[in-house]
Amino acid sequence: MPDADKKFASLCAWGWTEDWVQVWKTLSPAPTHIPARVLAEQRDYLDVITNDGPQRAEIKGRLRKHGAVQPTIGDWIVLDDSGQVDDVLPRRTCLRRKAAGETQDIQILASNIDWIFITTSLNKDFNPRRIERFLVAARDSGVNGPPSKVALIFTKSDLGLFDIDAAKTELQDRLNDITVIATSTRTGAGLTDLRKLIKIGQTAVFLGTSGVGKSSLVNALIQHDTQVVSESRSDDDKGRHTTTGRSSFLIPGGGVIIDSPGIRELQLADGTVKIEEEFSDIEDLALNCKFTNCRHETEKGCAIQAALKVGSLDSDRIESYKKLKSEIEAKASRVKKH
Repeated sequence: MPDADKKFASLCAWGWTEDWVQVWKTLSPAPTHIPARVLAEQRDYLDVITNDGPQRAEIKGRLRKHGAVQPTIGDWIVLDDSGQVDDVLPRRTCLRRKAAGETQDIQILASNIDWIFITTSLNKDFNPRRIERFLVAARDSGVNGPPSKVALIFTKSDLGLFDIDAAKTELQDRLNDITVIATSTRTGAGLTDLRKLIKIGQTAVFLGTSGVGKSSLVNALIQHDTQVVSESRSDDDKGRHTTTGRSSFLIPGGGVIIDSPGIRELQLADGTVKIEEEFSDIEDLALNCKFTNCRHETEKGCAIQAALKVGSLDSDRIESYKKLKSEIEAKASRVKKH
């Protein structure tokens, strides 16, 4: 990437590549405008990184209007000569969800990410159905290209509460051979494997519930106690939630990692989310049902019910599938009504 190296060399570590150079040229920004990447969102400004280093940037009023693309963490943006955000470069990927509350607005959790690390601790937080929900959201991350790659990260593997190999096998079978890495910030287990995934110029984001140890992993990866963490509670070995905002960090000799607050509940973004890839086993079984409108409950000739009876399909997995499919169909129905 010769052009990227020559003009914006310092940004290459943060993910600026020749592909982004070409996007920049397509936008034809003013000669005094420069590219920057959003590292964190504050109440009244953004923390960004430019070729000359970190700085604060305010968002122009027109970008704050309803319907405009709101810059978020991970975005590549155009800064004018006054240091204000003038535009947002088209996103390659973005991790999104429905915003909390009754609104149907979509919240972008992070953009232009190469890896999504679904993070769960090997204690009472371990929940395969929640992992499947997070995985469906992660697979929906593609915007102008393929979705982000996904890996499942076990934390606190040193607790000894689970058979790690058995948990890996269960989820790899259930989730179509997903990459699984068991880690421990106390023993250092798995950290080398995790670092290898986040190559120079790539960006990864942790996705998980509160207290699973995401911030501890960030500290271990960047080899500095930047993120505040709390000791685990004695009653359930679950860490107290301490991250209050999303922030980006550069891994020494590696890529960029985004830490984010824990998600209590991840509602899928809208009715366009697809689950076929993550539940291909169930989708294939459904093709063998006697009736095309089979609800997979009590109908005669239901291939899924037959698989449940002989034990070749787990009942918890079909319930997870039904709940996610129902949620997506309901969102799609609401869009049609409006």
